[in-house]
Amino acid sequence: MTRLLLGAVTMCAGLAGCASPARNIEFNPQSGTGVVAIPSDSDSWPYYHMSAAKELIRKNVGPNYVIDEQKTVVVGKSTTNNQQVNNQQLNNQQSLVNQESVTTTQDVTEYRIWYRRTAGGPMTGGPLPGSGNGLTQTQYQGVNGNRGITPAGGIVPSMDPRGGVVPASGGAMYGGGTTGGTGLGGTTYPR
Repeated sequence: MTRLLLGAVTMCAGLAGCASPARNIEFNPQSGTGVVAIPSDSDSWPYYHMSAAKELIRKNVGPNYVIDEQKTVVVGKSTTNNQQVNNQQLNNQQSLVNQESVTTTQDVTEYRIWYRRTAGGPMTGGPLPGSGNGLTQTQYQGVNGNRGITPAGGIVPSMDPRGGVVPASGGAMYGGGTTGGTGLGGTTYPR
């Protein structure tokens, strides 16, 4: 029983140290705008600060938001004074005191993220088909509601060894017209 209680206390103490580093600097629920601060822009082990910040933003405004700005901001100064004293006894009556002092001042910074709620999603588009986890497609939007990459139309480069181009409508063009004419180097092909 004592071991179980000790294990539970140790586990709670360990979890207390895993609090989110992200905090709200400001948040306006009416406009859905805010600023979140984290110690740095790291998002790899052991400091997943960016993930924590984005989770706090989602908690504030939901999954539909856009980040307007993010940068490192100076929030104060830190001064460290390192003093070393060396006291040496030269003889019974005299002592030599050597004192050295170094003062260092540096900026204290944090990483801030300005964000705002949007109506349709992080940019444009909507949930990817079958994603189920709210992933949103923001590039390569299809036409007429179709998702994915859509051919642009126009002239397709020929893979024909004779050269020329292939229009999107079909039929190869060689110099003087479709399906025949003069090819590369002035060679004539039948029509």
